[in-house]
Amino acid sequence: MLIRRLLSDFIFFFAFFPFYTSGLKDVGTIIVHIVALLIVLPRIRIITSSIKSDKRLSVAVFIYSILLMMSVVVPIVYGTNDYGFFKKVFSTGVLLPLRILAATAVTERFLKKKVGINDLLKYFIKSCLILVFSTIVFLVSPGLKGAWQSIVYIGSERGIASMELLSYASRFSIVGFMGFKYAFMMYLSFIFSFYLLMEGLFYKRWLGVVAVLASILGASFYGRTGLVLVAVSMVLLLPKIVSKIGGFRKLLMIIAGIALLSGSLYLFGRENVVLQKWASWSFSIIENLTENRIGDGSTDALKEQLAYRPSVETMLYGDGQYVDSETGGYYMGIDIGFMRNILFYGLFFSFLMYYLWFNLMRRMEDINNGSLWRTAVLLIAISAFLAEFKGECIEVLSALVFVAILVYCNNKKKQDNEINVVEVPGNE
Repeated sequence: MLIRRLLSDFIFFFAFFPFYTSGLKDVGTIIVHIVALLIVLPRIRIITSSIKSDKRLSVAVFIYSILLMMSVVVPIVYGTNDYGFFKKVFSTGVLLPLRILAATAVTERFLKKKVGINDLLKYFIKSCLILVFSTIVFLVSPGLKGAWQSIVYIGSERGIASMELLSYASRFSIVGFMGFKYAFMMYLSFIFSFYLLMEGLFYKRWLGVVAVLASILGASFYGRTGLVLVAVSMVLLLPKIVSKIGGFRKLLMIIAGIALLSGSLYLFGRENVVLQKWASWSFSIIENLTENRIGDGSTDALKEQLAYRPSVETMLYGDGQYVDSETGGYYMGIDIGFMRNILFYGLFFSFLMYYLWFNLMRRMEDINNGSLWRTAVLLIAISAFLAEFKGECIEVLSALVFVAILVYCNNKKKQDNEINVVEVPGNE
């Protein structure tokens, strides 16, 4: 049973965070998703039935189909031949849910039990912790990092170039370069861990504390935005923590854990240049505040981008471009998620994308009437909206929420079917 559980953990990890060798990325991607499709196909009837039975899921599928179609049509109409946006939309909205549903099917067969919402949260948390652990291993073992870096597919040229920066040493894990979305993933892991810990849903309390601390560490590894979101959410969650039975004790455990973690990093960092650079980069916001400075190069660039005003025609219809054909970076060098969507296909379709996200978050909130659950969902929604000013996270969040709702509806439908089974009496 232990082997099956560990195998399920790995399958879910690969579903959330797939990685490939640099020479076999395309072939590996095709094989993995063909296998995932074959696993999911036997369940297609109950999946489609669950989607049809839930209005918000049906609306989400309809809107997403339009967005997917337009991500192909727009480059053709404009003659840009830029299908980078389509790759992103298809990868996030189709392939990611497909992998998670396949992992769910395999796990249910292995463990002989249904995978529920809380199980999905735990698998997601475990997957994030694997990333954090691998980053720590690479930080303390530069030789191992170099060897793995030569094997794994890292990503874009931008990611490869960033790996040369010493301050970005922590933005590497077993899956390759860790871009902005991974910082947001770590924030999600923090919220999920916090929720499960406060509700007493971890097998052991200390496991929940470790999950919270590791998620915070991961947020500091992969992007300062994630760390800021964690800090703000911690403050906003304080009233909920104090009102929970045993909540104050759990809070003290987290604070003690943060103090212990910070002390350990400080001691190791005194002799490790890489850790010093990471700490300087990750916690630069605190240094800026203590020196009465607001912002740095990153925030200055963000201010400039916020001041950028595209033409009315571009705002309405977009330019049909997502990737800069010369640099390989984002079109116009824009980091802001909202603006990337507008520059590609204009305001109307961008509005549809964010309406889809809003629609799914409302449905996610209705899954559980608990006060802490609703607060957690609200915090995630607000944080995603704010994080979109620094990068793209709405699409991946929408995909994760869609799958969570679908799994919930599937289980509910199975449960209802079991209840409604009528036993036909035999002849006496």
